[in-house]
Amino acid sequence: MLAGKVLTWFLIIFMVCNVAVSCIALVRYDERGKGVVAENSIQKWADEHYDDAKMEKIYPNAKATE
Repeated sequence: MLAGKVLTWFLIIFMVCNVAVSCIALVRYDERGKGVVAENSIQKWADEHYDDAKMEKIYPNAKATE
């Protein structure tokens, strides 16, 4: 019973982090498409780890917003 609760909380935390990183990467991908320069450390980290080529591979159907 305890192992199940621990596993459940681990998976919840993992998924929250996964969604957060995905959101950061997608927002930054959209910003780069609009010519916004990275100004803070999170934006610079996203640019280093999730460049346009990687984002196109991960999200081939992502569309730019206006």
